[in-house]
Amino acid sequence: MPLLTENNQPDQAGEIDQNALNQDNLTATETEMETLPSSDQIATTTIATTTPEAVPEGTELSLRFGADSDNDGLTDIEEILLSSGAIELDTDGDGYTDGAELVNLYDPAGTGKLTANSNISLYENKTFAYSLLYPSTWQTSINGGDDSLMFKSGDNQFIQVIIQPNVNEQELDAWYMEQLGILTINEADRVSGVNWQGLKSSDSLNIYLMDKKQNYIFSLTYSPGSGSVLEYFNIFKMMVKSFNLKD
Repeated sequence: MPLLTENNQPDQAGEIDQNALNQDNLTATETEMETLPSSDQIATTTIATTTPEAVPEGTELSLRFGADSDNDGLTDIEEILLSSGAIELDTDGDGYTDGAELVNLYDPAGTGKLTANSNISLYENKTFAYSLLYPSTWQTSINGGDDSLMFKSGDNQFIQVIIQPNVNEQELDAWYMEQLGILTINEADRVSGVNWQGLKSSDSLNIYLMDKKQNYIFSLTYSPGSGSVLEYFNIFKMMVKSFNLKD
């Protein structure tokens, strides 16, 4: 799958130091104030995915981020989806912005982990032994088999998980460089989860990783569909953060 061109959005809403968090409840040590870039910051990208609902390959789109009225790192639409306050930096009053809590898998609308939020559900794929969190109201659909899954919002934006065999038995770095036709990897494009290491496209809209046995490549992709406003970038980050490959 071709990677998207660069979108220089920094990681918004901050990465909370997990050592500073109570295991049961998020306890504030300092207020997180990092936020999404303003909505007039534009990114130009080429969307190319395997779903027929995607924008045709080669289509140039000017992408921008959705409105964030309270500047807390979540778009207003994400706030509605999570039942957090669109005009409150810190809905549950624990000292962390709503955006910082979401991307660290804590509930911005209440105390405790994100799994306590009734708007979030767990998806489990037994065929390829992975799980992740996703918005409960989103439509889930399998495209041909368990190797292609789509999570679709009511406004037709979507996040996909696509799995393909590692037919050449390559390590992830070698596969990634071959796909891009590059000789070296930008170390800033490395990402990791609880039990996986991966690589991202330079605009962070595609994540690639392998299972421990290196049998499959897992691709997680966020697309605004036919639109140009990225309303769910933090939901995508949350889903990537929660992605769990089982042994």
